[in-house]
Amino acid sequence: MRQILAAVLVLLGCAACTSAASQPPASEAPPTTSVAPPTSPPVDPGGPHRHEPALKVTWTPNLNWKHQQPVTTHGTTAQGRALVHDIRAAQRVPHNGAAYSCPIDFGVRARFVFGAQHGIVDLGGCRFIQFGRHTYRTDTAIGKDLRAVAPHRWLPYLRQRDLK
Repeated sequence: MRQILAAVLVLLGCAACTSAASQPPASEAPPTTSVAPPTSPPVDPGGPHRHEPALKVTWTPNLNWKHQQPVTTHGTTAQGRALVHDIRAAQRVPHNGAAYSCPIDFGVRARFVFGAQHGIVDLGGCRFIQFGRHTYRTDTAIGKDLRAVAPHRWLPYLRQRDLK
């Protein structure tokens, strides 16, 4: 046991000797200078260069439209703000337990995302909008906002649904 302990101490002593021998004495060492790294101005995450959300709308066609697939379009931040503003200004559908008898609905929808806000515009049936915890009725201002980002082939459908 003593031999093993002695061997370990010799090895540790040699390791210390070689590391000390590889470094020049303090009197021969070059002088050290402290250079501060270049600083950049702090970044303001809410400043003018932040990434603002754009409007994204996914158009889901009628279940009976053959050879049609959902299409996603993108709008500008201004178009997203206008859509959200017009939805909030639209007439709210009361949640008082009333039953609504809507025309036949084949699942035509426009799902939109604008930043953290999202909603579903029912383009058939009652043409209600689910936005947050509220339901709104579509109107011409909302129709105008949607037409601005709609695929070209959807424009006749929106006009037919009185979303002019």
